[in-house]
Amino acid sequence: MRNSRLESHILASVDELVQCAIAVGLKEGEEREEAIARGVELVRQMGDLLVEALEGRTQHMRALLEQLVAQRLPDRKILQSFGTFSRDLEEIIDRGIAAYRAGLTAPPQASPREEPAGAGESGPAEEGEAVTGEGEDGEDETYDLLESAQEEVEKAPAAEEAGPSAPLPSADAEPSSPPEPGSWRNLRLALERAYPGEEIKENVAVRGGKLAYFLPRLGLGFEIGTWPPDWRKDFFFRQAGIEVVKVAAEELRNPFTLAHKLRRMRPFLARNR
Repeated sequence: MRNSRLESHILASVDELVQCAIAVGLKEGEEREEAIARGVELVRQMGDLLVEALEGRTQHMRALLEQLVAQRLPDRKILQSFGTFSRDLEEIIDRGIAAYRAGLTAPPQASPREEPAGAGESGPAEEGEAVTGEGEDGEDETYDLLESAQEEVEKAPAAEEAGPSAPLPSADAEPSSPPEPGSWRNLRLALERAYPGEEIKENVAVRGGKLAYFLPRLGLGFEIGTWPPDWRKDFFFRQAGIEVVKVAAEELRNPFTLAHKLRRMRPFLARNR
């Protein structure tokens, strides 16, 4: 499965941020202010990682963070018991980003984070080096989770940083154009040969989007096409325990060759579950 230290670091911080915002709604007075301050400091510390993921485009920090938070939230019904959650989270993000930007304009000062190379844990620059890795075939493989989030935030105008927070995204992203009918038939034929006896469901709607084919017992989904990866869909599929395989259109010209490839992939997919 795709993984990177940068991705893991950011998502762990986002999870902590969600818990912090929930805690704020449960406290009052001085304890509430202390909880908000912890959240603000957390966002400030995340600043370098977010900017690294955005390749220096600080105007998208809020949008990227909101995209990530939206996918890490627990069930909405649970959050309804924390009436001020959305407002508290917005305040924490606003103040945290403001604190980070204020730090960028302040004179540089020595801090525990500025350690010599090789001392202590890796800093943000080293985290970024882990975004690419080597695949099984020896070729470089780019971990695209954060890149997909970037694509989403770039759809919104940069001016949103000065205005109210954008609404949380929906989870219904689908490919822009459906595959040709012949492609569907060839993929089904390949699946029947690669997974004999398995139940094969077609055009299955799940939270996050639709799958061309789904094998429920194995938890395997199949999509046709090479459109840009969608982090939201990947997240919801993982939450549902679904391993998704994307099949390029050119691979469907010969379903028998594709079936052979899918059979060879079975041990690898089993290890990832």
